[in-house]
Amino acid sequence: MVAALFAAVTLTIQPSAQADTFGTSGNEFTVDFVNIGNAGNAADTTTYGAVPYEYRASIYEISQDAITKATASGMANVTAGPWAGSQPAATINWYEAAAFVNFLNTNSGKTAAYNLTFTTN
Repeated sequence: MVAALFAAVTLTIQPSAQADTFGTSGNEFTVDFVNIGNAGNAADTTTYGAVPYEYRASIYEISQDAITKATASGMANVTAGPWAGSQPAATINWYEAAAFVNFLNTNSGKTAAYNLTFTTN
């Protein structure tokens, strides 16, 4: 599932592509997004496939640097991995990926996407 959240997707960058900046002083990072969707897209004959809204997806993998800077900016419940720089963040689990998505939302003034409860063993 984590692979699905951070998988590399080859997209043609459209004029609607936009880089958003996240993080705090000294720990800013950008994520390049592209608009996806066809609002009103009808379901197929199996009743699946309807997309009644547009959404944005990252064009590139989320880098370890973005995870490190988000953690330094106050993102909770995510541990920076052993990799650095622009290498893809490959050691986070699904809950950490969801926490990163929540950080992106709340850092830009939006509502968290996931209602997460973390516990430790």
